[in-house]
Amino acid sequence: MAFTKSTLELPLRDEALTDDEHGAGLYPDETLIELDTGELVAVSVTSKRQANTGGLMVCAWSRAVNPDGSTLLDSGGEEIENEHHTTFTPHDVLEYGVDYLNRQVLLLMIGEPLDAPVDENGISTGPLKVSSDVVANASIKNDLSVAQQATESEAIGANVLFP
Repeated sequence: MAFTKSTLELPLRDEALTDDEHGAGLYPDETLIELDTGELVAVSVTSKRQANTGGLMVCAWSRAVNPDGSTLLDSGGEEIENEHHTTFTPHDVLEYGVDYLNRQVLLLMIGEPLDAPVDENGISTGPLKVSSDVVANASIKNDLSVAQQATESEAIGANVLFP
């Protein structure tokens, strides 16, 4: 694993702040992890039964955070965060269990390999059947990398025409 549960103790986010206000701390349902790069990421996951289908909707969030728990911003002032929703069949729930399914979506969010191998087309063979494009788009590690590269590119500007 290229991540660990962080031992950093952060307070809960001020409940008076709205979701679009920047503030320190973690949301009550978040867990703080540290990537192998040293970056801090707050993750959360919820799952609920889908009415009329018997399936399970899993929603996961990840956000890069500063040591005080505030959301890390890119050079344009945008929060570096991600969200992914997926639905599992009743068969998936019975075969794998809710905890396993939640774990797969969280692994996807932090850019870690899923527990199931991928086939020759790059699609996971487990219950979370996602393409390599979805894997790349959902990964907070990729978000952090793109934010860094975009910042470096801004410094170069139009000089990229003259390598």
